[in-house]
Amino acid sequence: MRHRERKAARPRVVIVQAVVLQYRVPFYRLLRRRLDEAGIDLDLVHSNPPADQDVWGDAVDLPWAHHVPMRRLPLGGRELLWQRCRELVRRGDLVIVEQASRHVINYRLSLEQLLGRRRLAYWGHGRNHAEQTSKVGEWVKARLTPQCHWWFAYTSESADLVAATGFPRERITDVRNAVDTQALAGLVDGLDVADRRRIRAELDLPEQHVGLFVGGLSHDKQLPDVIAAADAVRERVPDFHLVIAGAGPLEPVVREAAQRRPWLHYVGARFGAGKAELLAVADVLLIPAWAGLVVLDAFAGAVPPVASSDRPHPPEIAYVTDDVDGVLVADGGDPRVYGAAVAELLLDPRRRTRLAEGCRRSRASYTVEEMARRFADGIVQALSDEARPRPPRRR
Repeated sequence: MRHRERKAARPRVVIVQAVVLQYRVPFYRLLRRRLDEAGIDLDLVHSNPPADQDVWGDAVDLPWAHHVPMRRLPLGGRELLWQRCRELVRRGDLVIVEQASRHVINYRLSLEQLLGRRRLAYWGHGRNHAEQTSKVGEWVKARLTPQCHWWFAYTSESADLVAATGFPRERITDVRNAVDTQALAGLVDGLDVADRRRIRAELDLPEQHVGLFVGGLSHDKQLPDVIAAADAVRERVPDFHLVIAGAGPLEPVVREAAQRRPWLHYVGARFGAGKAELLAVADVLLIPAWAGLVVLDAFAGAVPPVASSDRPHPPEIAYVTDDVDGVLVADGGDPRVYGAAVAELLLDPRRRTRLAEGCRRSRASYTVEEMARRFADGIVQALSDEARPRPPRRR
């Protein structure tokens, strides 16, 4: 009798994340709906910090998600994260975790996967694309990458990296990482001439030659070089203004720069309608380094992104096609060279219009709806009888 009841129960998927971020909310809602329609339950587990400790200002609590305590454990020069979610994880027929060596739970789940007790799936880039990485962490990650049941890769490049480890290609889902581009585009397109005039007046911006940086104020984004590049742009385009939107550990650097430059405007973190307003009055997006999903914000707002081809980026940089929907600058890491490329684009309205049209075309290719569909299909496959756990191929 117990055996029959267990067979009749709906499969359950558990996704464990350290934090639930603003931009992921539409994805989780769509994924939950798709899985429910497929007869699968979803548990989302997270450890969002209290609002007064949220340095980035973008953590969101979903009413149906499970919040669990998290401890930070120093280990040498690294920090491990331990989330108290064992009971929730035990309920899952498939457990999906971030591919990160700092998460203690990943080691236990990997062991349970090897012993045939748990189906474990990784979700991630395939490798760390940042310049400064932990050698130990990357060594551990390389060993753990093949030791799972399924892989949810951010992009096709990520899928190739995972397959290169010997992991079976048929058990890799390219989710085509995305944000809700359609909703953001609708907000931007819904702002008329009067709205845009009001926004410019509120921020003291000119009618043209406005640059925008939006995202986390982290070391990966190389904010000092963004500011240095803006200085270089200003030399060539005297009425250039830069708006910086975001939060993070480098906020003091940005605030100090804004105090000394009346044409540099720091507006804090902006999401949804607030972000749409900034995109509506911007001519270019400055993101020399670590241009990830922000390129989709640029596509949604039809604001050509300008990135450096000589600086580190996550795999989503591959969404940008040079001189089609953005600009990739071979700047050799020199902010003045990067700034010159931004100035050149600002002073060429016909090229800027052409790239903006390219952004509008590209945004249709990367949607959160398609990401949710791909992710849900991958989960269904991972739970199927034809995809039972088996040892990874040896190279």
